[in-house]
Amino acid sequence: MKRFALFVVASMLLAACGGGAFVASVNDFDITLADVEALSPEGEDGSIAQTTFTQLLQNLIFHRAVVDYADTEFSVMASDEEIQGRIDELLEQFAADDTLPIEDQLAEQNATLALVEVVAWQLVIQQLLLDRFEADAQPSQEEIDVLYEQNLQALSNVCARHILFLTELTPETTEEQQAEILETAEANAEAALARAEGGEDFAELAVELSEGPSGPDGGDLGCNAPSAYVPEFANATLEAALNTPFGPVRTQFGYHLILVTERTVPELAEVQDQLVSQLAATSSQEQFQSFVVDALIQAEVMVDETYGVWVEGSGGQPPQLLPPPS
Repeated sequence: MKRFALFVVASMLLAACGGGAFVASVNDFDITLADVEALSPEGEDGSIAQTTFTQLLQNLIFHRAVVDYADTEFSVMASDEEIQGRIDELLEQFAADDTLPIEDQLAEQNATLALVEVVAWQLVIQQLLLDRFEADAQPSQEEIDVLYEQNLQALSNVCARHILFLTELTPETTEEQQAEILETAEANAEAALARAEGGEDFAELAVELSEGPSGPDGGDLGCNAPSAYVPEFANATLEAALNTPFGPVRTQFGYHLILVTERTVPELAEVQDQLVSQLAATSSQEQFQSFVVDALIQAEVMVDETYGVWVEGSGGQPPQLLPPPS
């Protein structure tokens, strides 16, 4: 089931008592009861669950605070064309049944056309800010080097075979049994390694000896990024000399002998642009989250106590809206 993602992811019934009633203000911009009611299908019959009302009102407050802050801090504003484009995209996602009015389809997702408009506006503002933050990001060479090392297994590619000697341990296995199982598997792996180093064909040994599912295929694992394997095995595929039996390597599955037949490890220069983009995207997400918090802290918010209590955040947390006292 689809859900609308808002800026912040955030039974009594609240009876509606007049669409034009003042509910809250953000930087002197008034939010009315009708504005909140319009975001929920429940608002059509004059009553909205208290928890739903609080969430919707908080989102409108967050929305207005971020829109204002984006304008004052960066002169970033969403155009009518950009908002309408996002509205069309969202409605297309939810228009699965041509025979059913779009309002009814949205109501099934606890949404309304007014909510779609607010979400579309938010998505446009969010993307404009992310683009700006990403364009301004300038990762240091040290950050690039660290990310390169951290992602080397995902960036590389290895073609390998292996021979696996299983060490199947269960909670019922005693320590003595565990020691015997591990010792036997390691000894078998060492014996197989000696045969491989003595010139016997690795694939034929895998068919004969491997207890893993790839055994009948000569232990062939195909070509993959090392990150596809468990850490011990992944490290070994980067460490092993090409076409030379390597091991034994112990993993959670047992003891492995590994034969790497091909390996591609990109130089930093080859992937630097990719890493810079990755760092810039991460930085922009972090900056956006900080921007939202700053926008809420800086906003001048007033809430009619009938509809909720605006509570200032502490310890770097943003302010939030609490339901009215019961």
